[in-house]
Amino acid sequence: MSLLGLHEYGAPYRGPTGRFGLHLTLDGYGGEPNWLADPELVHGWLDGLPEVLCMTKLIEPCVVTVGPRGDKDPGGVTGFMLVAESHLSVHTFPRRGFVSADVYTCQDHLDDQRIRASFMATFGLADIETNLIPRGTRFPLANLDEQTLVVRPQSEPNLRDSNR
Repeated sequence: MSLLGLHEYGAPYRGPTGRFGLHLTLDGYGGEPNWLADPELVHGWLDGLPEVLCMTKLIEPCVVTVGPRGDKDPGGVTGFMLVAESHLSVHTFPRRGFVSADVYTCQDHLDDQRIRASFMATFGLADIETNLIPRGTRFPLANLDEQTLVVRPQSEPNLRDSNR
């Protein structure tokens, strides 16, 4: 398989396709600064979410408190959770009352309303904006080694003499 999505024989995948998964982005505003600065709270949210969403934890949440990194980033808590279905991540900015999170899954469904409610309550948010993004909308539904490749015939050479 090449980086261009071509099978090793040079033919593009032409079988049935579907959607790979869903990616929910959440950005929260007006959060409770003490809650946003609490690594145990971030850990708890990441640790509990996979069970609620019927996801399989591969590792325990990794949560780190990060100091100031510049004008845009006054520091906060960053957390990541690797699940078999993809990942969950959180970045908090307590001095700004802001938190950003991602919930990405290869599942065909995602209870985004439940995630939104949990996100708002956990971090004491006044407002949120979210995006539910379909991912891999042309995801191959068959393995390359288990399907018949359709190869386009090469075009016939032009036999006309351009001088006639």
